[in-house]
This record gives sequence, structure tokens and C-alpha cells, in this order.
Amino acid sequence: MIFRSFIVYFICICLPLSILLGAINHNRIQKEHQEYLKSLDELTNNVASILTDRFTAITNTANSIFMSNWYKHYRNICGIYNSEFNTLKRMEISEDLRIKTISMGFISDLLVVTPSLDSVICKNGWFSIKDYTDFYGHISINTGAASNEPVIKSVNENYCTLVLNDINPRTDISVVCILIDKALFAKYFKQIQNDLMVYVDIKMNDQLLYQYGKNIDDGYSLTIRSNLCPYLYLNITYPYYNKTLIYENLYKSYIIQLILVILASIIIAIVLAIINIRPLNALLKRFSGAKCNSPNDAYKYINDFVDNISYINLQLQNENKNLSASISKFFTLMQNEIMFSMLTNPEFDFNDEYIRDKIPWINDNLPFIMALIEAKLLRYDECIINKLSLPEEYYTHFSTFKILDNEYCMIFWFDDPGFAKKQREIIRSGLLKALGDEYVVEISDIMYKPHEMQDSFKLLKHNIIMQKQLSFELPITLQIDLITKIKNCQYEECFQLINQSKNKFKPESFLVLLLRIAHEYEIDAKNTLELYKRHMNDKNHTKLWNLIVSFTSDIITTINISKSNKSKEIVKLIREFIDLNYNNPNMSIKLLSSVFKLDGTLISKVFKEEMGMTFSEYLLKQRMKLALQLLKNSEMSLTDISEAVGYTHYLSFKRAFTRFKGVTPKEYRELNYTI
Repeated sequence: MIFRSFIVYFICICLPLSILLGAINHNRIQKEHQEYLKSLDELTNNVASILTDRFTAITNTANSIFMSNWYKHYRNICGIYNSEFNTLKRMEISEDLRIKTISMGFISDLLVVTPSLDSVICKNGWFSIKDYTDFYGHISINTGAASNEPVIKSVNENYCTLVLNDINPRTDISVVCILIDKALFAKYFKQIQNDLMVYVDIKMNDQLLYQYGKNIDDGYSLTIRSNLCPYLYLNITYPYYNKTLIYENLYKSYIIQLILVILASIIIAIVLAIINIRPLNALLKRFSGAKCNSPNDAYKYINDFVDNISYINLQLQNENKNLSASISKFFTLMQNEIMFSMLTNPEFDFNDEYIRDKIPWINDNLPFIMALIEAKLLRYDECIINKLSLPEEYYTHFSTFKILDNEYCMIFWFDDPGFAKKQREIIRSGLLKALGDEYVVEISDIMYKPHEMQDSFKLLKHNIIMQKQLSFELPITLQIDLITKIKNCQYEECFQLINQSKNKFKPESFLVLLLRIAHEYEIDAKNTLELYKRHMNDKNHTKLWNLIVSFTSDIITTINISKSNKSKEIVKLIREFIDLNYNNPNMSIKLLSSVFKLDGTLISKVFKEEMGMTFSEYLLKQRMKLALQLLKNSEMSLTDISEAVGYTHYLSFKRAFTRFKGVTPKEYRELNYTI
């Protein structure tokens, strides 16, 4: 009887509980499966977002080269800035590229490739296309395409290339090539890589950038191609859910729960079977305080999940806002560049769609005048220029844009020539009154054709330069003397020259010259200008002259440090080149001058200062080091050894060896063999 009751109770208890437990765990496994897939999607999107942000930042940094003043001057179609690119200027540009490269992490180099000028500008210097590819050999540069656009490909499996076209329309095309070091990228990606990833495949414009693990057929794969970086392709594979520890732990948990249910059912069935044959009072007494706990589904992190989604949405909003601001700034810069080209490019197309949208009346033969505004000091005040406005009754149409950091252009169109003549002086007076003494304003004559702008711009620019020279410029002999002493780092002579000139010239004249020198060496003069304006307002001439002396000292110190650092870097590159090519019979100062685009006298001077020996002494030392090894450890003939170390004639080798070692090569070999 008890056994039969036990069997009935056991089946009635165990079967429903087992079914309920199975249903609960099945739902739990399904939900965990969905959460697992969601977490993988989120993880992959986060990785893609990080890579997109990184490459976007790299692209923006590289694109900033196209917006730099040196690049605009270098690519100027008229070639009016060619004289700026002396040796020091080229070294400064290469140093700037090197700093940009360091700031971008896994980027090995930034190359500015200009086929029309046969130049490759990089952190290591200025090269012709052939010299660069022969010396470094990381990439191939094909300039024979019909589109005049260079085709750049990596020929070294350790590097990938990303080529950015000039954002400004030009007949002959320049590009910036971003050279990505795969090893550095792998090191960077491992920092954001998750342990769940069993296979990672990252490609960039069909170039394999990074690969990890082995792809599996039954895995969960996600492929992403960024909208912001369409050249970036990301494929990540994760283990399928039923092969993860999460699934195994849930399965083990279910087995344990099932065993417990069976054990509990047995115990309860035994108890109920015993109770069934006892009096009702004993049953009530036995279970009066009993508590029964049933399994419950417990899911945590709901609030955390909702908070996390909210945080991600906020981040996306901020990123969209920043992106919109960047796009707006980019289009503003592009507009200024196009308008500047309108004033300087003789081949500018005034029927261009952009110009007709921006200035639809430009080809209507309306009379117009052009106003050019330039700050007397380094930069103009954005706030003053932005607030600058004239009543609309002064003109019919109006357009304005920034040319350079301290130049601003305004163009006014009128209905008829008579009205234009009348308003010309009114506009001039209004601008002078609004801007004050810190700005120079020049107004053109009345024009009718758009192409007249270019000659007028040159004339206005010339007049502004003459005005500024009359206002602030020191005598040319004094300028040359002071600039020479500053660049030669002659502290005492500079201070003596300034003290001797205090009673003859105003401090503003010296400030203008010092600002030009500071701009040339990229020295920040913002604090100096603020202090100068404060002392001017206080009319404290003693502090003004003290500030001039202090600013001169800062410039000399910066130049001195820059010269020292650049000399060391140049000698390091030259020494590495000699160490690799000392057995070249043509190795000479002339060859180094051709490779590094530097004056031979300068190379000899800085090499001796940094190395403590002349170029010839160092070359001889390297050649003799190899010669000694070959004489000791090989059976090569003396003629072959002389050619191996860089001498075309044995007699030249013999004289050099005797001068270096005191014995002839033959005597040295015999002596070494005897020992």
C-alpha cells in the first residue's frame, strides 16, 4: 500500500516538476542565447566604432596637410612661393610630418606625393619619386596613369597604404599616402580585441591589414563596412552559443536541478505516502509551519542594460553633433579656398556650378568694388570681423569670405555705375570707422567683369603691404642685422641693438618683425600679443620694451633648440645611410647631398660636430672594418676585397689600408696567418 502510494505521489510530483523545470531552463537558454548574440553585435559594433573613429581621426589629420599654408604655397600654380622652401623650411615640414606620424600610433609615415613636381615629402625628408622607392622600397609609385593621378601600392607585406586625394580641384594631382605598419596595428588592435573572438579579418581597400585565429564553419560571423570609412572591411567570427561556457554552465545547472527535483520528489512522495496512513491531526501538526520554495526565473542587469543603452544613445548624439561641426568647418574652409582661387587663379571658371549657386549674379555685368581688409599684426579679431556689417541700402548684392589667417575680402555689387561711384567712398569710410587703427583697408576701383578681380586683388595686396611697411617697418639694414643676430643666436648683440634703437623707433616696429620670425618658426605668440595690448592700454613703455626683449630671448632659445635637434636627426639619417652603403664606390658628400637634398658644406659641418670626425674619416673606418674581417676570415683575393669594401682600384685600397693600419693588406694577411 505504501509502495503504491509512493509510486503515485512520485509520478504526480516528479513529472510536472520535471516538465516545468525543462520549460523554465529551455526559456532561460533561449533568452541567454539571444542575450549572447546581442552582446556579440554590440561588441562588434563597439570595435568597429573605435576603428572608425581612429581612422577618421587619422584621415582628418592627413587631410589637414591639404589645408596647411606650406602646402598651399608649395602647390601654388603661379609658383610665387617657391623661394620659401629652403633647406630649413623643408626640414621643418618633414619634422611636422614626423610629429603627425607619431601622434597617429600605428602609422609608419605620411607621404605627400606630387608627380608633376617629382617629389615625395615624408618625415625623413624630401625625395624624388625614384630615390624614395629605391631607398625605402615600402611602396611602388606609378605616375603613368592617364588621369595624372599617381597609383600607389604597397610592395612590402608588412605595410598597407591608404591614399587620400587633394580636396582642392587641381589640374595636376597630389595625394597624401598614409603608410600603415601592420605590426603596430596588430599591437593596437589586440588592446581592443575580446577573448571571445576566434577569427578576425580586417581589410583596407582589398589589402589585408590584420588577421587573427582560424575561421570556423559553425561559428557566428559578423561583417561590417563603415559608412564613414568605406575602405575599411571588418569580419569577426565568434564561437557558436552551444560551444560556449555559458551554455555548458546552464546545461550543468539544469542536470543538477533535475537531480534535485528527482530527490525532492522521492522525499516528498515518501513523506506523503507515510502521511497518507496517519491521522489528519498528525498531518496538520507535522506541516503546520512548513514552507515550500519553487524555482524562479531570475534575470539580472535589466536596469543596467537600460542605463547602458541610454548612455550609448547620448554618446551617439554627441558624436553626431561633433561630426556636424566638423563637416560645417570643412565646407567653410572649402568655400574660402574656392573664393581665394577666384582671386588668384587665371584659369578660374566663373561659370562653375558652385560659383553660380553662391553668387548667381556674378556674370550679369553689374558694377562692383572689392574691399581687402588685413590686420596690422599677426591675426585679425574674429569677433570684430563677424560683427562688421553695413546697411543694405549701401549695396545691391554682397559677398564676404576669409582669404588667409589675417586677410578678409568683401565684394559689393550695385545696380548702376553712378550709384557705385557714390557708395565707394561711403563704404570705405564706414569700414575704416568700424575697424579702427589695428586694420588696413583698401578699396578697388569700379569693375564690371569677374576676371578683373585678379589684377585688382594684386594691386590691393600691394597697397596694403606698402601701408603696413609705412606704419611699422624698420629700415631694411636694421631688419637684416637683427634677423641675422637672432638666427645666429647672438643674445647680447640683439639686446644691445634693441637698446640702441629705443629712442629712434617705436616698440610696435620691433614687434611686427619679431612676429614674422616667430611665425616662420611656428612659435606661439598669443600670450605676447595679449601682454602687449595690456601694456599699450596702460601706456607703460618700460614694460613694452621689456616685453620686446623677453620675446626676442624666447625666439632665440627656440631657434637654438630647433637647430640642435635637427642637426642630430640629420646626422643620424646620414650615418644610417653610410652604414648601409659604405661599400658603394660612389659614396661621397656629393651623393649624400643628392640623396638628402642638403648643401654639401652643411653636411660636412654638422657631421663633424655630431660625430667628432669628418665624413672621410668615418667612411674609411667603416670600409677598413669590413676589410679587416675579410682579410682574417676569408680566402678572397686582395682585388676582390678592395671591390667589396668600395674601391674600384686595388692601389687606392692599398694606400687607404696602409694609411689606416700602418701595413699593406698583404702584410696584414700574412701577419694574421702567421699568428
